[in-house]
Amino acid sequence: MASSNELAAAIRDFFADHLPRLRGMSPHTLQSYRDSFKLFLRFLSVEMKRNVAVLNLQDLTPERLIRFLQHLEDARQNTAATRNVRLAAIHSFFRYLATRHPERLEQCQQMLASVITQKRPMIIS
Repeated sequence: MASSNELAAAIRDFFADHLPRLRGMSPHTLQSYRDSFKLFLRFLSVEMKRNVAVLNLQDLTPERLIRFLQHLEDARQNTAATRNVRLAAIHSFFRYLATRHPERLEQCQQMLASVITQKRPMIIS
């Protein structure tokens, strides 16, 4: 049996302990965050031509996050609001990771700073 890598362990702890127990998030929010990560990991897998199971923390870069957000808008035609939900889930994970893995603090800071603002939804009158 293969051992889990840092990314797998961090995602497991984030979803199994941090969000439901420590943050008290609702099942609906957990589902939304889970869906965001499924999309992000699948995007990384295709972009990097690697199986999701072998992705690791160093594969999550600011440049890839920006391309993922652009993919949501262009290929998936997501609204700004949906894009912002996905971004919020990923930012939440990196805030969590920074407190649990101080050796990853620089990477977390880069990921959190890479997309500073959320997009404003278009208002059609």
